[in-house]
Amino acid sequence: MHIVCLLLAGIGFIAFPLIQDKYLLFLPVTGFGIAWASMMGVPYLMVVHDIPKERYGVYMGIINMMIVIPMILQTTTFGYVLAHFLDNDPRKAISFAGVLLLIASAATWLIKATKPTEEELSQTVTGGAH
Repeated sequence: MHIVCLLLAGIGFIAFPLIQDKYLLFLPVTGFGIAWASMMGVPYLMVVHDIPKERYGVYMGIINMMIVIPMILQTTTFGYVLAHFLDNDPRKAISFAGVLLLIASAATWLIKATKPTEEELSQTVTGGAH
């Protein structure tokens, strides 16, 4: 499902500069909104069964850093990328974001999923309380 969400955003962003009717822009933006919700929650769900239960806080913090640090790097460096590689064209910037989201979607295929055991499922649902 995460792959589909990333595809929606990537395709939407690539199509965004081509759309002339302002009302049709709601479609790609909605696709990005769905992907954003997925990006903010699914990475945690992808790893929750593979981390030690007694270390949730530490590992979830590390996963959060894997999301936030790239955001900080992008924020501080994209002005240079926009000026030197994208000709200060916001349409190219949106298309570039779409291509990166498509790459992220493809990279998600490389993640090997493991099925949680019944015990892990019950601990996740109950929060591990006994």
